[in-house]
Amino acid sequence: QMLYDAAARIPGVTLYTPRPEDGYGVPVLSLNIEGRASTDVAEELNRYGVAVRAGLHCAPLAHQSAGTLEAGTVRASVSAFNTPREVERFTQEVARLTAGQK
Repeated sequence: QMLYDAAARIPGVTLYTPRPEDGYGVPVLSLNIEGRASTDVAEELNRYGVAVRAGLHCAPLAHQSAGTLEAGTVRASVSAFNTPREVERFTQEVARLTAGQK
């Protein structure tokens, strides 16, 4: 919930994962940053120590439904082993990318 809420507040970020409060409590957040390729975003985040995946994630029909079949998405996965600080760091790095900062 913390990851979803924080990412949803970042201008220029589109979330494709249903909202947790709608009953979809999956620990995966799928997103894109406006004007940036998912693979470029993933590469940049990885460069700063934030591990994510980019692309179609073995789910082309889900991407077709979401309208992301051509571009894919950036996918972040969280678990009970992630800390609130890690979620905060992830969202700070995503916000930095939306602002066009390097």
